[in-house]
Amino acid sequence: YQIYLVKYTIEGFGAGIAISALIGAFSLLWKEDNKIYTDIDLLKAGFCLALAVSLRPNYLPAVAILLAGISLNLIYIKNLIKVVPLSVGFSPILLITYHNFFFGNRFVPITSSATIGNNMRNGPEKWYDCFSTLSYSCYDIANHISIWASYNEPWYIFIIGCLLYIIFSKNIDYKNKIFAFSIICGHLVFFFYEGVARYSHGIWMISFILCLPIIKKRIIHTYKMIQ
Repeated sequence: YQIYLVKYTIEGFGAGIAISALIGAFSLLWKEDNKIYTDIDLLKAGFCLALAVSLRPNYLPAVAILLAGISLNLIYIKNLIKVVPLSVGFSPILLITYHNFFFGNRFVPITSSATIGNNMRNGPEKWYDCFSTLSYSCYDIANHISIWASYNEPWYIFIIGCLLYIIFSKNIDYKNKIFAFSIICGHLVFFFYEGVARYSHGIWMISFILCLPIIKKRIIHTYKMIQ
């Protein structure tokens, strides 16, 4: 897997470092409900998330939901003080906002290129045309989505189904639900933006890792039934 990260970095894209940072944050925060985060883990996780968003802004929805979910969980278990190192770790993202304001003389939180047609290939107007007139826009949307989740590779749909199972299952703990919901929000970005590998690779990788325990459990259960 690391070959792809090296390839992206050598080619001059930020995706390699962004994906590594996202997976790093995931490894620090993906713990069972009864595990307590250390301050240094939260600090490092927050920084990794800030780094990931700064290099790949399309991660912002997933990261925002993840930060909100973890923070609410810390408040719920009456450990509000732990929100501080997480927030401090993520705070370097404000340097981008400051940079944009200082040099551009206007408030731009991350980037102003989000709505450029070359980036947002499937804008709201194209979706509206598809639903209202069933025009050629529907064909464009279908082709666009196939870049993110190929229709010829059913494992993509399987992983999305697994994430939805984690969200709605009563037997899955709260933290896993937070991660699954944040990742689903990360995937929804590609309904509007192009889901080529260097944009979607990190989200798909974390989706697969999060589903591994479910897949393993089902395989073992099926094996025992056969035996």
